[in-house]
Amino acid sequence: LHDWTVKVDPDCVFFPTRLQAPLASLQGGDHAVYLNNCKFGMHGPLEVLSRKTVQVWAAGAQQCQDHFTKLCSGDCYWGEDLFID
Repeated sequence: LHDWTVKVDPDCVFFPTRLQAPLASLQGGDHAVYLNNCKFGMHGPLEVLSRKTVQVWAAGAQQCQDHFTKLCSGDCYWGEDLFID
């Protein structure tokens, strides 16, 4: 398993080596950490999540989906960035 997951939009230019230095100073692994790339939440072309963040999100994903399906009376038609935010 890897310590970090990076979700990149298909129209984004991404250089993984540029992310290594900032991530080296952060504690991933057993800590739930994500990098916020926009002042309005996770709405940019790149999402960076620690392993623990992905595990916590996955464990509660169905609860969130049920909540928002009820709130929107069906599909909210959100992209993945708004859903994960």
